[in-house]
Amino acid sequence: MKILLFPILAMMLILSTMTFATAQSNSTTNSSNDTLQSDNFSVKFASTIGSGGAVNLHTPQGIAVDSYGNIYVADRDNARIDKFDSKGNFLSIIGGTGGSADGQLLGPEAVAVDKSGNIYVVESNNARIDKFDSAGNFILKFGSKGNDEGQFNDPWGIAVDDSGNIFVADLFKPIQKFDSSGNFISTIGKGMIDGATSIALDKSGNLYALDNGNPQVVEFSNDGTFIKEWGSYCNLFHNVGCVDPDGSGPFANGDGQFQDPNGIAIDASGNVYLTDTGNNRVEVFDSSGYFIYKFGENGNGNAQFSDVMGIAVDNSGSLYVVDQNNHRVEAFNITYGNMTSAPNKVLTSPTMYPSAPPPTIPSIPAGYVSSFGSGGSKNGQFSMPQGIAVDSSGSLYVTDLNNDRVEKFDSNGNYISTIGSHGSADGQFSTPTGVALDKSGNVYVSDIDNYRIEKFDPAGNFVLKFGTSGIKPGQFNSLQGVAVDDAGNMYVADLTNSIQKFDPLGNFVMKIGHDKLNGVSDVAVDKSGDVYIVDSGNSQIAEYSSNGTLITKWGSYCDMSSTRGCIDPDGSGPFAIGDGQFQDPTRIAIDGSGKIYVTDQDNDRIQIFDSSGHFLYKFGSSGSDSGQFANPVGIAVDSFGNIYVADQNNARVQVFNLNNLGIAGFSSNTVASSLSVPSTKVIPPTTQPIMQPTAPPVTPQTTVVSVPTLSSMSSTIPVWVKGIFNYYGQGKISDNELIGAINFLVQQGIVKLK
Repeated sequence: MKILLFPILAMMLILSTMTFATAQSNSTTNSSNDTLQSDNFSVKFASTIGSGGAVNLHTPQGIAVDSYGNIYVADRDNARIDKFDSKGNFLSIIGGTGGSADGQLLGPEAVAVDKSGNIYVVESNNARIDKFDSAGNFILKFGSKGNDEGQFNDPWGIAVDDSGNIFVADLFKPIQKFDSSGNFISTIGKGMIDGATSIALDKSGNLYALDNGNPQVVEFSNDGTFIKEWGSYCNLFHNVGCVDPDGSGPFANGDGQFQDPNGIAIDASGNVYLTDTGNNRVEVFDSSGYFIYKFGENGNGNAQFSDVMGIAVDNSGSLYVVDQNNHRVEAFNITYGNMTSAPNKVLTSPTMYPSAPPPTIPSIPAGYVSSFGSGGSKNGQFSMPQGIAVDSSGSLYVTDLNNDRVEKFDSNGNYISTIGSHGSADGQFSTPTGVALDKSGNVYVSDIDNYRIEKFDPAGNFVLKFGTSGIKPGQFNSLQGVAVDDAGNMYVADLTNSIQKFDPLGNFVMKIGHDKLNGVSDVAVDKSGDVYIVDSGNSQIAEYSSNGTLITKWGSYCDMSSTRGCIDPDGSGPFAIGDGQFQDPTRIAIDGSGKIYVTDQDNDRIQIFDSSGHFLYKFGSSGSDSGQFANPVGIAVDSFGNIYVADQNNARVQVFNLNNLGIAGFSSNTVASSLSVPSTKVIPPTTQPIMQPTAPPVTPQTTVVSVPTLSSMSSTIPVWVKGIFNYYGQGKISDNELIGAINFLVQQGIVKLK
C-alpha cells in the first residue's frame, strides 16, 4: 500500500495545533448576542482575553481573580503567569523564564490569590508551590517530588482560605493542607478520593474537589470532614453511566454527568461552576448539588471551547473560562434572576436521589477469583498499574507507573516489598512500565523516562542497567514491554525502534521487525524461543523466530465509533467488534501450553488465542465491578491457570482462573480470529476478516491517506512524542515509523481520531 507524504505532514501539523472535539451542549444559543439562557439564569459572552492582544497565551491552564477583579492565568507553555485587569487589558508577567530557580516557573498548572493579594502557583514540573507578593516578587516555595507528606506526585490544583491556609490538589494523592509558610498540616480525602484535578473553597471555608479517579464533586469541611458528593461519569462509547431518558434510546450525556472535569469555581452565593472538559461545556450547580445550567460546545467561536480547563468567577458577576487549545480566556456576564430555587431541580448524584432504587449488584462473572490493590501511594496501592509478571513461586511483580516503583505481592495479593523509587540513580525509576522475570527470578524493568532497562536480583538488589535516549541500536525512544528467554536474552519493545534483542549483559544483538511493525507495545517469548509482538499500530499480533524471521500475523482493528474495520455478521447491522479484533491491544502473555493472552485495552476485555492464532475465548467488560475493567494493561499467567490483569484506571489487579471461565475445553471453540494465519503466510492488513464469508474480496490499490482530525484525550503531550516528530523532521525515522507513532498516540488515549 502506497502512502503519500503530504497527508503525513498535514497530520503532523494537525497534531501540533491539536484541534479538540467533544459533544455539544444542549443549551440554547442566540447567535445574535451570544447569550445562553435558562429560565432564571443566563450567561452572555463578553470578550476574549490573551489571543492576539498585547500578550498571547500558549496552552493556558488555571485561572484566578483577585478582590480588585484582576485576572491571573497560568500560561503553561510560556512558563509564566499573565496578569490582566478586569477588562482583559494586559498588566504584567510573573515568571516567564522556564527553570527551577527561585521565581522561575516550569509547567505552571494552577494559580490562586489570597485576600492580601499574594499569588500562589502550582508548578507540576518542579513539583512545588511558589508564592509571590501582589507585585510579583518571589516570597517562598515549598514541596518536592515524592509520596511523603508535604511532597507532590503530580500537583494540579490550589486554593487558599481566609486564614492563609493552602490546599493543594494532586492527581494521584489526597489533598494536602499547608499553613501560610508552606508547612504541612494534614491530608484531606485520604481513602475517599484517588486524587483531584481541581479544588475550590466557598465563603464558609468548605472545600470542593473534583475527584480524579471517579468524576464527581466531593465536598469536605475545612478540617477534612466529608460532607457530600454529587455527579457521575458518562462514557458514550461504551454506554457506561450514561442516561436514556425514555428507555428507548439513544444514550446521552445527562445533566450532572462528566467526562474529564478539570476546573471548579464557587461564587459568593455558593453556586458551583465546573468545566466538563471531555464534553467541552460548563455546568452550573447550586450549593446542594442540584443542576442549574450548562453551556458550551466544541469550536473556536464565541462561547465555544477546545479543551475547556480552568474557571473563575468574580464578585461582579463575571465568569472567566480557560479555552486551552484556542489559547485564550473567554469572559461571560452572568445574570442570576430569581434564584430562590434551581430552575431545573435535578439532583445529580444517583445515590442521593430520593426515589432512586438501590443499585443492582451484578453476579460474579465466570472465572473471576479476587482482586487486590486500590488507588494511592501506600504499600499495596497503585497509581496506574502497568506491567505484571509472576515467578515460579506465584509471587507477583507490578509496575506502579506514577509512584515510580515495582511492588511485589504473594499469590494471595498480600504486599511483600517494593523495588525502586523516583529518580535516575541506579535502582530508581521515572515512569516504569514493563516488567519481566527470568528463570532464576531476576527482575527486569523498562524505565521509560530514563530510557533504560534495569535488572534486579530476586531480593530486589540492583544488578545492571543499559540503554540511553535515541534511535540508534541499543538506544530507546519510548520504552514499552520487556521479555526474557531461557538463555537470558532480553527483548525490548520500543515505539519507534520496534523490538531490540540484547544478550544477558545488555549488549545489543539485533532488531526484530524493524520497518515491518507499526508501533509495538509489548513482547513475550514462548518456551520454544519464538517471539510474540503486540503490533499496536496495526492492531495485530506478530510472531517471529528468535533470529528475527517472521512466522505469522493475526488480528485486525475495529473502531466502533466509526465502525471502521468492524464486522456485520449477517449484513443487516449492527456492526460489532469481532473475535480477534482489537482496539489498542497493549500487553501479551503466554502460558506453558502456548495459549496467548492479549489485553484489548480500549474494548476493556481479554482475548485468548491458541499458539497458531485461532481465537479461543474472551472475557471482561467496561466498569469497576468484579470482572470488569477500566483500561486493562498488564497481564500474566501462572502454572496453576491463574490470570492476573493490571486494571489500570481501577487501580487494582484482578485475578481470574482459566479452569473457571465456564467453557468445556478450548479445543472445541477454535474459531479462526480475524486475519488469523496458522502458517507462515502473511495476509496484508487490507484483507477482510475471514469471519465474513460473504464479504467481497478487496482489490489491492494505491491508497491516499485522508487526514483525520485529532482531538485531545490528555492535557499534556509527553516529551517523547515531541521527540518523535523532531526525529521525523530530521529524516531519522521512516514514514511507517511516524504512522506507527500516530497510531500509538491514538490507541494510548493521548489523542483520538474524529
